[in-house]
Amino acid sequence: MVSELKSVLNLAHHSSTNATNNITMTTEPQLITIPNPENPTQTLQLINISHQSVIKLTSSNYLAWKLQIEAILIGYDLYKYIGNTHPCPPRTISPNNIEAPNPAFLPWIRQDKLLFGALIGSISSSLVLLIKKSTTSHEAWQILANTYARPTRGHIKQIKDQIKKATKGSQSISNYMQYIKCRTDQLTTFGKPMDHEDIIEKILEGLDDDYHHIADIVEGRDTPISFDELHEKIINRELTIQQSQYASFLHPVTGHIVAQCSLFQLVPTFSHSATRSSPTESQWHPKPHITTTSGVETPAWLLENDASHHVTADLGNLSLYAPYDGPDDIKIGDGTGLHISKTGSTDRGHIPGRIT
Repeated sequence: MVSELKSVLNLAHHSSTNATNNITMTTEPQLITIPNPENPTQTLQLINISHQSVIKLTSSNYLAWKLQIEAILIGYDLYKYIGNTHPCPPRTISPNNIEAPNPAFLPWIRQDKLLFGALIGSISSSLVLLIKKSTTSHEAWQILANTYARPTRGHIKQIKDQIKKATKGSQSISNYMQYIKCRTDQLTTFGKPMDHEDIIEKILEGLDDDYHHIADIVEGRDTPISFDELHEKIINRELTIQQSQYASFLHPVTGHIVAQCSLFQLVPTFSHSATRSSPTESQWHPKPHITTTSGVETPAWLLENDASHHVTADLGNLSLYAPYDGPDDIKIGDGTGLHISKTGSTDRGHIPGRIT
């Protein structure tokens, strides 16, 4: 078979020697057309794999690779070669009982070899040896499918375990759901599909408390929710949470407020004292455990997010900050309040617990 194929290829090369000089690029940069001497109206097609940026097949991405290759070949009407719906025609025909070369034979061989070369260009170099002995693109396609689309029982068990342990954690909703979707699709390809309702239940189980009301809505439905609809609902909830966190960052507290002054800082100490200073007022002597200020004016107050009771006019004192434009009240101690209207200091004595 191999020697016969070599002779066929030599014949094909000889018959197309003059035609190869006429190879032209079509208006589509991904496809090269080659003249067909046996049938000038039907050119041969060469897919420019490097231009297509096709996913390179590795030992772990067969499904993604297969999906993209199939889409490209179907688009160029070449999938029939690897799908074996357009088998190799006989080398000779016998019209009127007289044997003659089949004009469809050489074009088929040439097109199939062009496709075979494209497949080689789409797989990792370490995997080329797997299809080294293939004589057609269909044989190469089947070898790759048998190697990577029929996993062992251990592989299936590993995928199921990954799904079982999956949680949203700190990743985005889209990444979390895509992680589960990819693995359930793998199980389907391997002939071990998960029930749709089990997939939905698993997705909901992996969410944190911020999304529990979504689970209540889904469980209260009379009909199962689709994957896409669930994705939309959870995405909307994620956006709401992000907006709430952003608003909280801009205005982290509403009960700890300072009026206009050059610097104010409330520190939880044994004397639990709050001080205020202004560069335009008379100077005073600070007591122990009381924060003093410098006479630096700033156009806007900046509140540190990590410690809600710190306010400063010097951004160098803060790692996180945001503009503050709230009212002029500060809540300390038991929450009864301390309105600061004049400069000076005040002692509240010992207040058990943490000052907020």
